[in-house]
Amino acid sequence: MPWYFAAWKPERTLACISFSGQWPYVPDEKNAPHVAGRSVDSVPGIVTSGEYEWADESMPRGLKMKSEHPQIPISGLGCPADGHFAAMDEKVDLLSLYLKKAAEYRLPKKSSGDGPVILNPIDPSKSGWLVDRYRSNQNPLAPAAPVAQYKGDPAQAFWYFRRGNRQGRREVPAGTPGPVGVARLCAGWSGGPTKAWHASAGLDEIPAAG
Repeated sequence: MPWYFAAWKPERTLACISFSGQWPYVPDEKNAPHVAGRSVDSVPGIVTSGEYEWADESMPRGLKMKSEHPQIPISGLGCPADGHFAAMDEKVDLLSLYLKKAAEYRLPKKSSGDGPVILNPIDPSKSGWLVDRYRSNQNPLAPAAPVAQYKGDPAQAFWYFRRGNRQGRREVPAGTPGPVGVARLCAGWSGGPTKAWHASAGLDEIPAAG
């Protein structure tokens, strides 16, 4: 979990990327008792979640955390028609841009070279952009805009470095089946998706040919 590293050394953490993972401040006494009570509010981070791994349920959880920690520059990327750990080219490109912008924002223009680099702090209330949260089969309720000019509900929006780091949604028509649904349709499998686990469907056993 990138948030564990950030809690350990926030002053040395450029940014966090949680790919199909958790939001910050999720307690884990068994695996990470050392992070309890530590702040990561100074560290920018992004959490990605695919449509078929509960993105609609995950994004509100991230916004609740954001409301409790208003100084954390947190981004939430919902990905239409994606499953668990789906490394689509479009998503990888966006995350690459995210890291590039994190370096531009946080690395100082000059450094003495005789000690640790002190990363620039980010105030999400004064810089960056706000982007309406992901909702399956829906367009944004408000256009992305700089923080001070955003016309939508800030409580329903995530922070981004710049407009180029916005949701990057693919235009997927309502009702379009995702990769699991397409596979089932093509193979002639019956039954619908399940919420029982993050892959949304279990693949039936296919009889051997011949």
